[in-house]
Amino acid sequence: MADNYLEKKMEEHRRGGAPSYRPRLTPRGTRPGEWLVKFTPCEVFIADAGAPLMPEVIGELAGAGFRVTFSMADTRLGALLAQRSGARFLPPSVCTDEASACSAATSGQRLVISSCGETVEISDGSRAARLLLPDGAPDAVKTVVWEAIMLANFNRFSEKMLRNIKIERVSL
Repeated sequence: MADNYLEKKMEEHRRGGAPSYRPRLTPRGTRPGEWLVKFTPCEVFIADAGAPLMPEVIGELAGAGFRVTFSMADTRLGALLAQRSGARFLPPSVCTDEASACSAATSGQRLVISSCGETVEISDGSRAARLLLPDGAPDAVKTVVWEAIMLANFNRFSEKMLRNIKIERVSL
């Protein structure tokens, strides 16, 4: 039986056999429909994480590699969100002193994200971006994360933009 199996495999091999599955990749080696951005993560502080959009933004930023610190009034919910997202939670009583100490101690880039109603503001001290995101806006979390990435890497992108951005086709 082993001889028959080997003979059949050898014939299959000589004929060329069935083509094996090969994933389709773009010339850059990524799958079609991917859009990748290389960036340098920095420290992010979110003052009021209790706003409607902020828990998802915290999860996305922490998942992307940013060092996220946030504060919210509900300490129990804040601790749960910190465990789930990998971000750092500061109770409101510690928040003001710790935030000023963190900003003085860090020499690198630092973003502050705040939300007021439908407006989300992202600031790095010298520049700010204000986003108007009505309730139920599609991809609102991705918009905030993308703007944070662009603002955090503003100087690096303006120096050599095409070195840091890698774009593939986006399928909608």
